[in-house]
Amino acid sequence: MRVIVFACVLLVIGVPALGAVAVTPFQSECLPEPPATEGALTVTVEGCVVHMKHDSVHTNCCLVYQPKVEIDGFDVTIIEVDTGPPCDCICWFDLGLTIEGLPPGVYTITVVPFPGTEKATFTIVVPSCEDFIIMAPEVWAYMGTRGVVVPVFATNVAPLQGFSFGVTFNLQHARMADINLRGTITERVGAEYVALAIDNGEFSQTPPTRGEGWATFAVVLDVEPPFEGQTIPAGNGQRIANLVYDLQLPPNPARSMRVPFVDGLGKPPVPVVYVVKGLDVRPAKRNGIIQLMWPPLFIRGDANDNGSMTIADPIYLLNYLFGHGPVPPCLDAADANDDGLLNLSDAIAILAYLFRQGVIPPPSPPGPPGYDPTPDDLDCARAEQGPRV
Repeated sequence: MRVIVFACVLLVIGVPALGAVAVTPFQSECLPEPPATEGALTVTVEGCVVHMKHDSVHTNCCLVYQPKVEIDGFDVTIIEVDTGPPCDCICWFDLGLTIEGLPPGVYTITVVPFPGTEKATFTIVVPSCEDFIIMAPEVWAYMGTRGVVVPVFATNVAPLQGFSFGVTFNLQHARMADINLRGTITERVGAEYVALAIDNGEFSQTPPTRGEGWATFAVVLDVEPPFEGQTIPAGNGQRIANLVYDLQLPPNPARSMRVPFVDGLGKPPVPVVYVVKGLDVRPAKRNGIIQLMWPPLFIRGDANDNGSMTIADPIYLLNYLFGHGPVPPCLDAADANDDGLLNLSDAIAILAYLFRQGVIPPPSPPGPPGYDPTPDDLDCARAEQGPRV
């Protein structure tokens, strides 16, 4: 679907110090088939921008959509106008507009559609452009690592009564293990309702994007009696949630994986939204990214990480376990039996291999170093491997 954008006349009445308010209308091309439902009308705010959408409008096929916008204080009226010539045909269109530059405040938006449709009224909160933000940072992690945490941060100039968001991810590179509140401001103030949905490709996907997983998360701070009105206080860059990924080790990996905040995932669709004084506020989105690194190469049982396995390795490991010796440079290598733990059984496994024809799991000696085929919570902490989670 191609979208056609027009210039628009803005009529402003009685608003002091508005500055540059910009209205941008848009219309789709004629939709080829009638939709299942007609006339869905919504008004939302994302960041500090007001979005009005009027989907599947059945009207003149020569439509030139140039709505008129009237502003009187915190009352906004949007009047849909067709300035195109009459034609002997009708069509379905998706219509809408954005309004940028409104002063912060609580607005009543009235939409007066084309004749034959009843007008609709919405109440919205318009924040300052940087007043409400949801963001994730850049994180570095080894491919094949489980439990990689990407924090979610909020900037909010007013207390939050709740929030919700959705994220998508490439199934070739990751699975979503969890979204939680550990160590967050949300946990400290006492969230009373948490809803989590994860689709790692097992279910019908929304949107149906091949090879893409999704997850949604929603929190309400005060939902149980006695109602004490707890909120997330106003703040800048507060940690409100944690995204937890199990990274895959694909044959042809990319160097990074996006962490985008996405509206409308799940059934019913979950928006990216903050709740302020009982009203929806759409935060500006600052998407994150996971920079993917190849996992370190090692030889299983090489506890001192010198490139070969000898009798020095069980001694090095025993000294670490029971004699306050140094931490093995590569914990995965010291995990000789590959059970995800470091203990006496690993030293015994090395001795059995060296002197009793015991078996060491891959990447086994005496072959070249390799990747861990069974990712676990142990990894390598070599300084030359670069940034780690």
